[in-house]
Amino acid sequence: MYLFDNNFVIDIVTSRTDLSEKYSDIVIYCLKYNQAYLSTSQLHNLRFVFKKHYKDYYQDYLIFESKCKLVKTPSYVDFSMPLAEVDMDDYLIELSAKSINAKVITFDKKFIVMSDLAIHPDDFYKSVLTESENESIPFLDLKATQQELSSKLEQSFDRVINSGWYILGPEVESFETEFASIAKQIIV
Repeated sequence: MYLFDNNFVIDIVTSRTDLSEKYSDIVIYCLKYNQAYLSTSQLHNLRFVFKKHYKDYYQDYLIFESKCKLVKTPSYVDFSMPLAEVDMDDYLIELSAKSINAKVITFDKKFIVMSDLAIHPDDFYKSVLTESENESIPFLDLKATQQELSSKLEQSFDRVINSGWYILGPEVESFETEFASIAKQIIV
């Protein structure tokens, strides 16, 4: 899985550098194999930058954003981490990447030096090859199932945590009703 950092996204969408065309195949690959991610911590910055500095590309960016999967930014921020002290945006992107075991594609040299997860676009295919060489076929791939459902699971977790009802409560009642309905169909 690959999470795109802000400048990489801006370069790809706007073609503002000569390298944009060279790296567009990375985005195509990631989208094709459902490996393209953005952190929710990036969305407001990217939308702001596109509206303010790249108005002609704003709609293109929204299309790009809609094709990427979103990763929730974890709330367990450690302000004493070196990356957090140097660049909070990069730190939050790294936290999101860690939460799904992804790499971050970035041009930011400082980010690459400070994070084990950050890679330069030139190293993308080497990363893909390394991952495929180390990949085994899992007996029961619960991780893949969880990733497909991650957005729905996060919403459910948030509802339960915010309601304070960990035992019984409206979520259990809803589950019982839905389960009973399915069980009746199977039994009858």
